[in-house]
Amino acid sequence: MDIKMMHESRHPGSSYLLFVLFITLAVAFVDRQMLNILVDPIRADTGLTDTQIGMLQGPAFIITYTLCMFPVAWLSDRFSRKLVIIVSLISFSLMTFLFGIAEGFLGLLLTRAGVAIGEAAITPAAVSLIRESRPPEKQAFAMGVFGTGVYVGSGLALMVGGSGYQAIFNVTGDASAWRWLFMLCAGLGLLVILFVIFMKEPVRIESNRTDPADDSSMAAFFRHIRGMLKIVVPFLMAFICISAMSMAILSWFPAMLTRAGWSFQSAGFALGIANLVGGACGALSSGHIAGLLARRGISYPAIRILTAVTILFGISAAATAMAISPVLAIIFAGLTMAGSGAIATMGVYGFQSLFPSKFSARAVAFYMVLSGTLGAPLGPLVVPMVIDLANGSLQLAIAIVALTGTALALLCLAPIFVKFSKQ
Repeated sequence: MDIKMMHESRHPGSSYLLFVLFITLAVAFVDRQMLNILVDPIRADTGLTDTQIGMLQGPAFIITYTLCMFPVAWLSDRFSRKLVIIVSLISFSLMTFLFGIAEGFLGLLLTRAGVAIGEAAITPAAVSLIRESRPPEKQAFAMGVFGTGVYVGSGLALMVGGSGYQAIFNVTGDASAWRWLFMLCAGLGLLVILFVIFMKEPVRIESNRTDPADDSSMAAFFRHIRGMLKIVVPFLMAFICISAMSMAILSWFPAMLTRAGWSFQSAGFALGIANLVGGACGALSSGHIAGLLARRGISYPAIRILTAVTILFGISAAATAMAISPVLAIIFAGLTMAGSGAIATMGVYGFQSLFPSKFSARAVAFYMVLSGTLGAPLGPLVVPMVIDLANGSLQLAIAIVALTGTALALLCLAPIFVKFSKQ
């Protein structure tokens, strides 16, 4: 079967494959978000400071995660992606369990970094599998379904984490009740391996690397970047700001609500619903709108959607922090997560669309590594720094970070918006 026919065919196990990849990503994000809802119990049990908690949420995980993406992508390109995912799940589950029993800041820091190493393998391997299991016209929707695992996993963690901790604490009366939840996450990871074992890996689709006209080398990739610096640089600067702002807000939302008097159960459930519904709707609807705009001949629709949803995200996050009633807080949190889902989708879509298809995977990796390494790790650390300026108010600190980050991101996006608005 030639390459064209392979692209047009449908892998017979593609539906099951997509389901398995979806639950794999969802379980990974259950663990990732669980830490955020359990900030105060972990701090009370271990004596960690807000800055140390921020280190666990930010640099320990995100820097390790992003730096491991290229090596893991290399493994996924050369070995069985199914095997890569199985090893990833084993590593992730083991390190999550060890995080649950770790003592002291150093132990928690090292095991959290270990979790990141395991999780870094999931997205590169999954994207490769999805692209080769479905024809091109169905890949976007499949990517959207896979991506909603982020919000389903995060939502479940927020809904179950708070109530689960309270239930265990009520039975044991032990401040270390949070540890059991991470041990349960480790068990979920091992359970998913059983589903992966029965997943059929599609045949790889290789490009014609001997054709001189098909220069897909790394040198050609960076030459393309150099030719588009006036667009690439402000785009990446905008997403470094957005990434830092997003991590700052989403990492501290749970603690903000509990410190404002919400119970762990109510805070977790409210943010879980906002994450699950808002995030998924934002991710799927932004892709749909981008397609509609493209069919109408709108040049580079991603920049228009990005500008709008960045404003939505920043204002909604600030409004959530300063909301005067629980109902308003939940509504604005849902809008915040819708903006977050749309930003995540349009960021990847918008950046890779600046490149020829032969560079798509590397473009996405380049974008994620830079925004993840330079922006996301700083986010959780920014809020504690701003708290002092906000007279000790976590709510005001989050609002300041949201509005400042939005303004900086829009300033970076402005030249791209102007350029493509004239076309």
